Amino acid sequence: MSFSTANDFLASLVNYEVGTKSAYSDLKLDRVRRVLKEFGDPQDRLKIIHVAGTKGKGSTCAILFSVLKAAGYTVGLYTSPHLIDVRERIKIGFLNETSEARERLITREEFSLLIEELKPAVVREGLTYFEVLTVGAFIFFARKNVEFAVIETGMGGRLDATSVAHPLISGITSISLDHQQFLGNDLKLIAAEKGAIIKENSVAVTAEQDPEVWRILNQISREKKVPLYELGRDFVYDVIGQDLSGSVFDFKGIYTSYEGLKLSLPGQYQIANATLALGILELLNQYDTILPPMAVRRGLQNIFWPGRLQVASRHPLVILDGCQNFASAQALQKSLEMLVSPAHSFLVLGVSRDKDAEGICRVLCRNKDLVILTRADNQRAMDLEKLEASARDYTRSLIRADDVTEALQQAMARAGDDGLVLVAGSLYLVGDALKALRKLL
Repeated sequence: MSFSTANDFLASLVNYEVGTKSAYSDLKLDRVRRVLKEFGDPQDRLKIIHVAGTKGKGSTCAILFSVLKAAGYTVGLYTSPHLIDVRERIKIGFLNETSEARERLITREEFSLLIEELKPAVVREGLTYFEVLTVGAFIFFARKNVEFAVIETGMGGRLDATSVAHPLISGITSISLDHQQFLGNDLKLIAAEKGAIIKENSVAVTAEQDPEVWRILNQISREKKVPLYELGRDFVYDVIGQDLSGSVFDFKGIYTSYEGLKLSLPGQYQIANATLALGILELLNQYDTILPPMAVRRGLQNIFWPGRLQVASRHPLVILDGCQNFASAQALQKSLEMLVSPAHSFLVLGVSRDKDAEGICRVLCRNKDLVILTRADNQRAMDLEKLEASARDYTRSLIRADDVTEALQQAMARAGDDGLVLVAGSLYLVGDALKALRKLL
């Protein structure tokens, strides 16, 4: 099976990421478990750190991955969605012959062979796109003998394919409304879905949460007899400084404290994600794993996580962020106000049709010289008529562009050398923008 054939096969499957008429309750972990059992239950041979939440879970996973590989561990990272290449979801970090931290994606050949090997079971059991990739990641990591696997949930937690694993540590990032068409409009129900990744005989760590969310997570932890640690209580940070190149902060945890940690990811919210990651890593002490302080510093300083407050150009200043709900838009806007003061600002906006377009527009469309509405090259993208209806109340300067390349060309031409072009609203839009910018810059 070629790489393109493997992708074509995956594209034929039910895919909740690009839109489906299937119900959330149609997800069945039993079929995932049956396929994994057929391959020797690889998930049971892995030391897993499992991360769920609404916003920040991908960044938190990237930070965990970076620090663990800097500490000399061979570590697997499974995240979603991808921006350009599906192989971005499955990668391995390691030290090379000269003890430098390196990482690589699963190769095209490895990926194609894995999908070919899985295909009969996938067809028989009717696995979804995400379920196939999750099963594939577990198999790949087990075969590569990774020492730790950092696993990000896709949607929810209770019925998420990643939830078949039993983690050492469960991490819960900030929870807010998202995926309402699947998870509902009740924050307590969403918290219960995501908190379901907390398993017996493990430990759990949560970001600071809405009081309702905290009560649900605390209840789940008590029922599972799992200690629940909390950012802001057990792990705290103090911001020293920040700019577009990253942040400097102090950290104090249960076992360790650090002064002057340098984080290569910009944005106030990334400091909170880093503190949550450091809290998770501290709890590895309970499994006789203590990370060298220098590895922690190196790991934080050498993270690259595209599409999250990513500076793609300086003249004009082009920033990409895949924020896709109201809370994420607020966090982005707050960070921008702290970090940049452009002469003019232009927004390239595209939103997935199942997202809170009105909430995103309410935050991001204000005080922009021009808002350019466009669509990602994805069937999940919101129609421009509907997006315009949401944006119109928050800006008087509004135009449409047929695609991301045209939108970027218009925004960058107007921005000049000292303006800001912000591309936001969807990770799929950010992926298209990254491809377009290769030709435009």
